Amino acid sequence: MTEFHTPDEVAVWQLLCRYSHTLDRGDIADVVDLFHPQATLILPPNPPAEGHPAIRRLYDDWRRTAREPTVWLRHRIDTPFINIEGDRAKGVCYLTADFLLRKKNRVQAMAGRYEDEMVRHEGRWLFWRREIIIQARFDWGQPL
Repeated sequence: MTEFHTPDEVAVWQLLCRYSHTLDRGDIADVVDLFHPQATLILPPNPPAEGHPAIRRLYDDWRRTAREPTVWLRHRIDTPFINIEGDRAKGVCYLTADFLLRKKNRVQAMAGRYEDEMVRHEGRWLFWRREIIIQARFDWGQPL
């Protein structure tokens, strides 16, 4: 079980969880709102996206090419390691995501990790830099 001992640890963990749930719903404007206005998003093989407009374009493209062809998208994060120093934080956590590809009728999953830098901005914790590293993709076959 993950235990957090300070309000900042809880707030950072909530940021990580909110990202997963918001992304799963495909609410791109709400996802972008979790990033600092000058944040950087690294999602290979794309070049780094810097600032809200570029991050929005990257997620709009992701929604069209990766999210819309799927149903039942579920991101799960675990084993967070968070280090907070004042108004800045660094963290890493593992991710797994599973989903159903509609046209192929196949359940697939991905595994990897998020490497994050976060900043407190106007009273909220936001992503300053997020790198998404996908290490494996699995095909689990047809759904039950």
